[in-house]
Amino acid sequence: MNLKIFLHKYLTPRHIITKIVGKFASKKCGKLTSLAIKGFIKLNKVNMYEAKYPDVDHYKTFNEFFIRDIQEEARPLGEDQFVSPADGKVAMLGIINNGTMIQAKGHDFTVRELLAISKEEASQFDNCSYLTVYLSPRDYHKVHMPCDGKLLKAIFIPGDLYSVNDNAFNNIPNLYARNERLVCYFETEFGLMVQVLVGATITGSILQFWEDSLEINHSVHIIEKDYSESNIIIKKGEQMGAFVMGSTTINIFPGQLGFDVSGIGVGEPIKVRSNIGNLEEMSK
Repeated sequence: MNLKIFLHKYLTPRHIITKIVGKFASKKCGKLTSLAIKGFIKLNKVNMYEAKYPDVDHYKTFNEFFIRDIQEEARPLGEDQFVSPADGKVAMLGIINNGTMIQAKGHDFTVRELLAISKEEASQFDNCSYLTVYLSPRDYHKVHMPCDGKLLKAIFIPGDLYSVNDNAFNNIPNLYARNERLVCYFETEFGLMVQVLVGATITGSILQFWEDSLEINHSVHIIEKDYSESNIIIKKGEQMGAFVMGSTTINIFPGQLGFDVSGIGVGEPIKVRSNIGNLEEMSK
Protein backbone atom coordinates (compact mmCIF):
# COMPACT_ATOMS: atom_id res chain seq x y z
CA MET A 1 0.00 0.00 0.00
CA ASN A 2 1.46 3.39 -1.00
CA LEU A 3 1.68 6.28 1.46
CA LYS A 4 -1.09 8.34 -0.15
CA ILE A 5 -3.54 5.45 0.08
CA PHE A 6 -2.53 4.69 3.68
CA LEU A 7 -3.12 8.32 4.71
CA HIS A 8 -6.40 8.48 2.81
CA LYS A 9 -7.75 5.20 4.24
CA TYR A 10 -6.69 5.54 7.85
CA LEU A 11 -5.87 9.14 8.74
CA THR A 12 -8.14 11.34 6.60
CA PRO A 13 -11.45 12.39 8.27
CA ARG A 14 -13.38 12.06 4.99
CA HIS A 15 -16.90 12.68 6.30
CA ILE A 16 -15.82 15.74 8.32
CA ILE A 17 -13.92 17.24 5.36
CA THR A 18 -16.92 16.61 3.11
CA LYS A 19 -19.30 18.38 5.53
CA ILE A 20 -17.01 21.40 5.91
CA VAL A 21 -16.46 21.84 2.19
CA GLY A 22 -20.13 21.22 1.47
CA LYS A 23 -21.20 23.89 3.94
CA PHE A 24 -19.01 26.53 2.29
CA ALA A 25 -19.98 25.45 -1.22
CA SER A 26 -23.68 25.95 -0.50
CA LYS A 27 -23.35 29.48 0.95
CA LYS A 28 -23.63 32.80 -0.89
CA CYS A 29 -20.29 34.46 -0.15
CA GLY A 30 -20.26 37.15 -2.84
CA LYS A 31 -16.75 38.00 -4.06
CA LEU A 32 -15.26 35.11 -2.12
CA THR A 33 -17.49 32.70 -4.05
CA SER A 34 -16.48 34.30 -7.36
CA LEU A 35 -12.80 34.08 -6.44
CA ALA A 36 -13.17 30.42 -5.47
CA ILE A 37 -14.91 29.63 -8.76
CA LYS A 38 -12.28 31.48 -10.83
CA GLY A 39 -9.49 29.68 -8.98
CA PHE A 40 -11.18 26.34 -9.52
CA ILE A 41 -11.65 27.02 -13.25
CA LYS A 42 -7.99 27.95 -13.66
CA LEU A 43 -6.66 25.05 -11.58
CA ASN A 44 -8.78 22.41 -13.30
CA LYS A 45 -8.88 23.98 -16.80
CA VAL A 46 -12.67 23.97 -16.91
CA ASN A 47 -14.13 24.74 -20.35
CA MET A 48 -16.62 27.52 -19.61
CA TYR A 49 -17.31 28.08 -23.32
CA GLU A 50 -19.62 25.06 -23.13
CA ALA A 51 -21.51 26.40 -20.11
CA LYS A 52 -25.03 27.73 -20.55
CA TYR A 53 -23.94 30.69 -18.40
CA PRO A 54 -20.19 31.26 -18.90
CA ASP A 55 -20.08 34.39 -16.72
CA VAL A 56 -18.75 33.43 -13.27
CA ASP A 57 -20.81 36.16 -11.58
CA HIS A 58 -23.99 34.34 -12.62
CA TYR A 59 -23.38 31.72 -9.91
CA LYS A 60 -24.29 32.79 -6.37
CA THR A 61 -22.83 29.67 -4.71
CA PHE A 62 -20.02 27.31 -5.61
CA ASN A 63 -22.53 24.46 -5.86
CA GLU A 64 -24.55 26.38 -8.47
CA PHE A 65 -21.39 26.63 -10.55
CA PHE A 66 -20.41 23.02 -10.00
CA ILE A 67 -23.71 21.59 -11.27
CA ARG A 68 -23.94 24.20 -14.02
CA ASP A 69 -25.85 23.42 -17.19
CA ILE A 70 -24.05 23.21 -20.50
CA GLN A 71 -25.37 24.27 -23.88
CA GLU A 72 -27.47 21.46 -25.32
CA GLU A 73 -25.80 21.74 -28.72
CA ALA A 74 -22.46 20.97 -27.04
CA ARG A 75 -23.69 17.42 -26.33
CA PRO A 76 -25.78 16.17 -29.27
CA LEU A 77 -27.85 13.06 -28.61
CA GLY A 78 -26.39 9.90 -30.14
CA GLU A 79 -28.36 7.48 -32.30
CA ASP A 80 -27.25 4.24 -30.61
CA GLN A 81 -29.75 2.44 -28.38
CA PHE A 82 -27.64 3.54 -25.40
CA VAL A 83 -25.71 6.76 -24.84
CA SER A 84 -23.21 7.84 -22.19
CA PRO A 85 -24.72 8.87 -18.83
CA ALA A 86 -21.95 11.36 -18.06
CA ASP A 87 -18.93 13.36 -19.11
CA GLY A 88 -15.70 11.85 -17.86
CA LYS A 89 -13.24 9.04 -18.45
CA VAL A 90 -14.08 5.40 -19.05
CA ALA A 91 -12.71 3.76 -15.90
CA MET A 92 -13.81 0.27 -16.92
CA LEU A 93 -16.23 -1.58 -19.18
CA GLY A 94 -16.99 -5.20 -19.86
CA ILE A 95 -19.30 -8.16 -19.39
CA ILE A 96 -20.42 -9.38 -15.97
CA ASN A 97 -19.00 -12.87 -15.50
CA ASN A 98 -20.50 -15.05 -12.79
CA GLY A 99 -21.56 -11.98 -10.81
CA THR A 100 -18.14 -10.34 -11.04
CA MET A 101 -17.17 -6.92 -12.39
CA ILE A 102 -13.67 -5.49 -12.80
CA GLN A 103 -12.70 -2.34 -10.89
CA ALA A 104 -9.06 -2.23 -12.01
CA LYS A 105 -6.25 -4.65 -12.76
CA GLY A 106 -6.11 -7.06 -9.82
CA HIS A 107 -9.30 -5.69 -8.20
CA ASP A 108 -12.69 -7.27 -8.84
CA PHE A 109 -16.00 -6.60 -7.11
CA THR A 110 -19.41 -8.23 -7.30
CA VAL A 111 -22.81 -7.10 -8.43
CA ARG A 112 -24.17 -8.46 -5.14
CA GLU A 113 -21.92 -6.15 -3.09
CA LEU A 114 -22.43 -3.11 -5.32
CA LEU A 115 -26.22 -3.31 -5.30
CA ALA A 116 -26.53 -4.87 -1.81
CA ILE A 117 -28.67 -7.73 -3.10
CA SER A 118 -28.65 -11.51 -2.77
CA LYS A 119 -26.53 -13.78 -4.92
CA GLU A 120 -29.70 -15.10 -6.55
CA GLU A 121 -30.90 -11.59 -7.43
CA ALA A 122 -27.46 -10.72 -8.80
CA SER A 123 -27.48 -13.72 -11.13
CA GLN A 124 -30.00 -11.99 -13.43
CA PHE A 125 -27.20 -9.63 -14.51
CA ASP A 126 -24.78 -12.34 -15.62
CA ASN A 127 -23.59 -11.78 -19.22
CA CYS A 128 -24.84 -8.19 -19.14
CA SER A 129 -22.59 -5.23 -19.96
CA TYR A 130 -21.39 -2.63 -17.49
CA LEU A 131 -19.78 0.77 -17.94
CA THR A 132 -17.97 2.79 -15.25
CA VAL A 133 -17.38 6.51 -15.87
CA TYR A 134 -15.18 8.64 -13.60
CA LEU A 135 -16.10 12.34 -13.41
CA SER A 136 -13.07 14.50 -12.62
CA PRO A 137 -13.40 17.97 -11.04
CA ARG A 138 -13.21 19.64 -14.46
CA ASP A 139 -16.13 17.67 -15.93
CA TYR A 140 -19.80 18.54 -16.32
CA HIS A 141 -21.44 16.88 -13.30
CA LYS A 142 -25.01 16.14 -14.23
CA VAL A 143 -25.97 12.54 -14.95
CA HIS A 144 -28.28 11.70 -17.84
CA MET A 145 -30.28 8.67 -18.97
CA PRO A 146 -28.62 6.24 -21.41
CA CYS A 147 -32.07 5.31 -22.81
CA ASP A 148 -35.75 5.85 -22.06
CA GLY A 149 -36.57 4.38 -18.68
CA LYS A 150 -39.36 4.09 -16.13
CA LEU A 151 -38.07 4.43 -12.56
CA LEU A 152 -38.97 1.32 -10.55
CA LYS A 153 -37.10 1.96 -7.31
CA ALA A 154 -34.21 3.92 -5.83
CA ILE A 155 -32.03 2.79 -2.94
CA PHE A 156 -29.48 4.85 -1.04
CA ILE A 157 -26.79 2.62 0.45
CA PRO A 158 -24.64 4.28 3.14
CA GLY A 159 -20.90 3.81 3.16
CA ASP A 160 -17.52 5.49 3.22
CA LEU A 161 -16.39 8.46 1.15
CA TYR A 162 -13.10 7.33 -0.31
CA SER A 163 -11.73 9.32 -3.22
CA VAL A 164 -12.41 7.68 -6.60
CA ASN A 165 -9.41 9.14 -8.44
CA ASP A 166 -6.93 6.92 -10.30
CA ASN A 167 -4.74 6.30 -7.26
CA ALA A 168 -7.64 5.12 -5.11
CA PHE A 169 -9.28 3.29 -8.03
CA ASN A 170 -6.14 1.20 -8.60
CA ASN A 171 -5.26 0.57 -4.95
CA ILE A 172 -8.38 0.32 -2.75
CA PRO A 173 -10.14 -3.04 -3.23
CA ASN A 174 -13.93 -3.06 -3.56
CA LEU A 175 -13.91 0.73 -3.70
CA TYR A 176 -17.35 1.28 -5.26
CA ALA A 177 -19.09 -1.18 -2.94
CA ARG A 178 -17.49 0.54 0.08
CA ASN A 179 -18.59 4.08 -0.77
CA GLU A 180 -22.08 5.44 -0.27
CA ARG A 181 -24.15 5.21 -3.43
CA LEU A 182 -27.57 5.69 -4.97
CA VAL A 183 -28.84 2.68 -6.92
CA CYS A 184 -31.67 3.29 -9.40
CA TYR A 185 -33.55 0.55 -11.23
CA PHE A 186 -35.23 1.39 -14.54
CA GLU A 187 -37.60 -0.57 -16.71
CA THR A 188 -36.65 -0.05 -20.37
CA GLU A 189 -37.85 -1.43 -23.68
CA PHE A 190 -34.73 -3.63 -23.64
CA GLY A 191 -35.10 -4.96 -20.09
CA LEU A 192 -33.94 -3.95 -16.61
CA MET A 193 -31.20 -1.29 -16.42
CA VAL A 194 -29.41 -0.17 -13.26
CA GLN A 195 -27.77 3.23 -12.86
CA VAL A 196 -25.53 3.70 -9.81
CA LEU A 197 -24.24 7.08 -8.61
CA VAL A 198 -21.24 6.55 -6.33
CA GLY A 199 -20.32 9.17 -3.71
CA ALA A 200 -16.74 10.18 -2.83
CA THR A 201 -14.67 12.50 -0.65
CA ILE A 202 -16.08 16.05 -0.84
CA THR A 203 -19.17 14.85 -2.71
CA GLY A 204 -21.57 17.12 -0.83
CA SER A 205 -24.64 15.29 -2.07
CA ILE A 206 -26.10 13.14 -4.81
CA LEU A 207 -29.06 14.91 -6.35
CA GLN A 208 -32.06 13.37 -8.08
CA PHE A 209 -34.16 15.25 -10.63
CA TRP A 210 -37.52 13.56 -10.27
CA GLU A 211 -40.54 14.31 -8.11
CA ASP A 212 -40.65 12.77 -4.66
CA SER A 213 -36.89 12.18 -4.63
CA LEU A 214 -35.10 10.57 -1.68
CA GLU A 215 -33.80 12.71 1.17
CA ILE A 216 -30.43 11.05 1.68
CA ASN A 217 -27.85 13.63 2.91
CA HIS A 218 -25.17 11.09 3.89
CA SER A 219 -27.64 8.97 5.84
CA VAL A 220 -26.18 6.15 7.93
CA HIS A 221 -29.20 3.98 7.12
CA ILE A 222 -30.39 2.38 3.90
CA ILE A 223 -33.20 4.39 2.33
CA GLU A 224 -35.38 2.68 -0.24
CA LYS A 225 -38.40 3.92 -2.15
CA ASP A 226 -40.67 2.05 -4.56
CA TYR A 227 -41.62 4.13 -7.60
CA SER A 228 -43.21 1.37 -9.66
CA GLU A 229 -46.69 2.94 -9.35
CA SER A 230 -45.50 6.54 -9.83
CA ASN A 231 -45.07 6.44 -13.62
CA ILE A 232 -41.82 8.45 -13.50
CA ILE A 233 -40.37 8.22 -17.01
CA ILE A 234 -37.04 9.83 -17.92
CA LYS A 235 -36.25 9.99 -21.61
CA LYS A 236 -32.98 9.10 -23.29
CA GLY A 237 -30.45 11.91 -22.82
CA GLU A 238 -32.47 13.74 -20.14
CA GLN A 239 -31.02 14.67 -16.76
CA MET A 240 -31.72 12.23 -13.93
CA GLY A 241 -29.30 13.40 -11.23
CA ALA A 242 -26.08 15.21 -10.36
CA PHE A 243 -23.01 15.10 -8.15
CA VAL A 244 -22.26 18.13 -6.01
CA MET A 245 -18.50 17.57 -6.46
CA GLY A 246 -17.00 14.73 -8.47
CA SER A 247 -17.52 11.00 -8.44
CA THR A 248 -18.43 7.96 -10.57
CA THR A 249 -21.36 6.39 -12.40
CA ILE A 250 -21.77 2.67 -12.99
CA ASN A 251 -24.38 1.34 -15.41
CA ILE A 252 -25.52 -2.24 -15.81
CA PHE A 253 -27.28 -2.72 -19.13
CA PRO A 254 -29.91 -5.36 -20.05
CA GLY A 255 -27.64 -7.38 -22.33
CA GLN A 256 -24.33 -7.20 -24.17
CA LEU A 257 -23.42 -3.91 -25.86
CA GLY A 258 -21.04 -3.60 -28.79
CA PHE A 259 -18.62 -1.24 -27.05
CA ASP A 260 -15.90 -1.99 -29.61
CA VAL A 261 -18.19 -0.94 -32.46
CA SER A 262 -18.86 2.39 -30.75
CA GLY A 263 -15.11 2.94 -30.39
CA ILE A 264 -14.96 3.57 -26.63
CA GLY A 265 -12.28 2.05 -24.45
CA VAL A 266 -10.82 2.02 -20.95
CA GLY A 267 -8.95 5.22 -20.08
CA GLU A 268 -10.52 7.22 -22.90
CA PRO A 269 -12.60 10.40 -22.49
CA ILE A 270 -16.34 10.15 -23.01
CA LYS A 271 -19.07 12.76 -23.42
CA VAL A 272 -22.59 12.63 -22.03
CA ARG A 273 -25.26 11.69 -24.60
CA SER A 274 -22.62 10.26 -26.99
CA ASN A 275 -23.02 6.77 -28.48
CA ILE A 276 -21.89 3.80 -26.40
CA GLY A 277 -23.52 0.85 -28.14
CA ASN A 278 -26.41 -1.31 -29.24
CA LEU A 279 -27.54 -4.64 -27.85
CA GLU A 280 -26.01 -7.72 -29.41
CA GLU A 281 -27.55 -11.18 -29.55
CA MET A 282 -27.77 -12.57 -26.04
CA SER A 283 -25.64 -15.61 -25.40
CA LYS A 284 -27.64 -16.82 -22.45
